[in-house]
Amino acid sequence: MARVPTELSETQLKKVVALVKKFDDEEKDASKFDAIQDIIKGISRQIAARYLYEAEVVADPKLKFKLSAATYKKAKADGLREERIAARTGKTLGELKAFLAANNVGPIYAGKGRRFDGSAPNGTTTKKAATAAKKETAAKRGPGRPKGSTSGKVKKRSGLKPRPSRT
Repeated sequence: MARVPTELSETQLKKVVALVKKFDDEEKDASKFDAIQDIIKGISRQIAARYLYEAEVVADPKLKFKLSAATYKKAKADGLREERIAARTGKTLGELKAFLAANNVGPIYAGKGRRFDGSAPNGTTTKKAATAAKKETAAKRGPGRPKGSTSGKVKKRSGLKPRPSRT
């Protein structure tokens, strides 16, 4: 497979910027990624996302900001992911990670899903809260089977000698 260029050519950048201006802000990013993949054949969604974030800054220069700990925290509070923050500051994702590590801003998490470092994303519950929610749901359903009861048939060892003790 041919290598994907890391930078957009002038004509490709103009096409992607025109595409960004055409879509409104309420449009889902996935449809923008698909449109960019139609313009530039043979690129992945991740590359299309990077090109989109770079083109957003070209299309609307007021999105660009200088990187500092305060601006990073504000951007994260606004719901921006690290890839988009890096594009808006003119840095690469590696440079952004190095800046965050050097300034001890906080853990960077550029992936999706479960965070294995123990920090939970906004809106998720802790294990203690999940256990409490299960108990509350069980209380609403009423009592279940009494403890020690079985669900039905018990396998009996009829007709066999008892097992010898292990003494």
